[in-house]
Amino acid sequence: MTLEDVGHTHYGAKRQSLQHDNPRDVLRQIVADNPRGETEGYEEHRARMRPLVQERIKELGGEYEDAIYDYWTTNNYNAVYGRPPASPAERDAAKATRKDRVKEVKAAIIERVKEIILMEHIMPNGKKLGDFTKRDCVHLGALGARLAERLTGRQKVRDVLKEKQLRKIYRND
Repeated sequence: MTLEDVGHTHYGAKRQSLQHDNPRDVLRQIVADNPRGETEGYEEHRARMRPLVQERIKELGGEYEDAIYDYWTTNNYNAVYGRPPASPAERDAAKATRKDRVKEVKAAIIERVKEIILMEHIMPNGKKLGDFTKRDCVHLGALGARLAERLTGRQKVRDVLKEKQLRKIYRND
């Protein structure tokens, strides 16, 4: 499996975790077999695990040692020199992925808003939107401006609009 197979375009820990000979799996198993004692601190436990991991990696040999060396080299090289710039194809793919994700999030928000009763929605000032007066609406930006046009004096949103009308104004239809 490669980074491209799973859509990753950056390097480091993710690349290492996708390798067949993943030293992280070795560490997980050793820690699972040697849990931290009740009085043992983090540093003590880590110090106790280090020789066990080193011994096991030496037993397993080349591919695991190469993975550790590659991980260390990649991360430290990137820390010193920065990550390599993305190719135009990688940038285009990332941009397309972002656009798709934005569409998904917008659709999810719209679906979630359908579940919300806007009149009962608690606004940042602690009031329900349905209890907003023209004066309150002024502080709501574009939505507030559209609502304020329909209100006079001390009328509340719920006195003038039904939920369906409010939802239509919210969607800016």
